[in-house]
Amino acid sequence: MWTFGQLTDFTLCVNSVHDIRCHKVILAASSTYFSAYFESNKEQKVSHAFPFCDALGHEIVEQIIEYFYTGRININEGNVRAFLDASEHLELDELKNECLKFMTSQLGSKNCVGLLRFARSLHLEGLQIAARDYILHNFEEVIAISEEIAELSEEELVLLISDDLLNVRCEDSVYCFVKQWMGSGSVVRNEAFERIAKHIRFPFCSRDLLGQLMFGESLM
Repeated sequence: MWTFGQLTDFTLCVNSVHDIRCHKVILAASSTYFSAYFESNKEQKVSHAFPFCDALGHEIVEQIIEYFYTGRININEGNVRAFLDASEHLELDELKNECLKFMTSQLGSKNCVGLLRFARSLHLEGLQIAARDYILHNFEEVIAISEEIAELSEEELVLLISDDLLNVRCEDSVYCFVKQWMGSGSVVRNEAFERIAKHIRFPFCSRDLLGQLMFGESLM
């Protein structure tokens, strides 16, 4: 019925150009946001009143409307953040869960830090836990591959290296990472070493590293 535009009673206009014809009852049943909107605008048949739809673009909005009708949606790396944003605006818990499930399935050593920070910024607890666990369990691979790891704040770095679940073969990796982090980025970080050092488990470092620290390491 929606595909052929039969008996539609509402037009969602995106970017003042693209018209998406649909049925109020379907939109209201699928989204509490639309339900509340129609309660307040019972006679309205065309709407330009959704600026977030303009930001998403007509292709994403059209896929979401199709999802309302079919219950199916194709989530991929290119659209998952847009769908997640839409799920927040339109109060679509099932779509939000599908987006988070997809993001969790895509966790890898290159993107886990970015996804952790993204999850924290939006208070996405499940994704945050999954990303954090991935980093802790694959720490040495993450610090070797991830370009985003250098962007961690001091607080974020401490939370990771002080976690008892941190998985490393030797604490040398932690010290070397801290040293690398201090020398990267646009912010001078040397003054942070004293605060961070107390979270490094020096008794578990190798004798070679401890020797270097005692005889010539500038940070010490």
